[in-house]
Amino acid sequence: MLRRSLLREIKSTLGRYLAIFAIIALGVGFFTGLRVCTDAMRKTADRYLHEMSLYDFRLISTVGLTREDVDAFSDLPGIENAAGSVTADFMYVIDDSADLVMRAHTMTEGVNGLDLIAGRLPEAGNECLLDAKYFGEESVGTVLTLSPTNSEETFDMFSYDRYTVVGLVNASYYVNFERGTTSLGDGKIAGFIYLPPDGIESDYYTEIFLTLKESGEIYSDEYEHSVSDIEPSISKLLKERSA
Repeated sequence: MLRRSLLREIKSTLGRYLAIFAIIALGVGFFTGLRVCTDAMRKTADRYLHEMSLYDFRLISTVGLTREDVDAFSDLPGIENAAGSVTADFMYVIDDSADLVMRAHTMTEGVNGLDLIAGRLPEAGNECLLDAKYFGEESVGTVLTLSPTNSEETFDMFSYDRYTVVGLVNASYYVNFERGTTSLGDGKIAGFIYLPPDGIESDYYTEIFLTLKESGEIYSDEYEHSVSDIEPSISKLLKERSA
């Protein structure tokens, strides 16, 4: 009797019943999507960052870092790759535009991989790769010139005053849209460039990047333990090398 009454009620208000059913189904689907979205995004990011060998530790020192420092850290148990890099901010001009600020990085081997979007990799010291997020393919072949407003110290950091853009890349070092802040210009960085090691004139590294042999999935307890276990030995060695 109750079943007949329910069926009669549904039949007489079929439109309302279908609308309620659709709302409930949509809510369940949305909630299920939210539950699985986090895991899917984390696994996708973990796969990409491992393929690109994004650093696990970034070491900096106010007195600079040397090739010998890189070798010392690469010999630590648990370290897979160690690479020295130079980073420098500078004012630039491209196609007679107004002065803007760019952040330059030297290309590293085995750490902080680059995803080539257009063009090719540099084959000479006066060639560079440009930020694919903020520059289009029309930028390939253009010349990026250091602005005369740069300090003498900045000019001394670079091997050339002009660099030809030969490719566009996405960099694993930049996992979001922000490119950081700077003390130059208006304080905003317009993008990054990557230079081959001989594109920078420096007798020291500004940072050393390290990757671990066994690290686990990002944000996992295994990864946190891997980082915590090796961090004391890295900090100890960094102090020793600084001295």
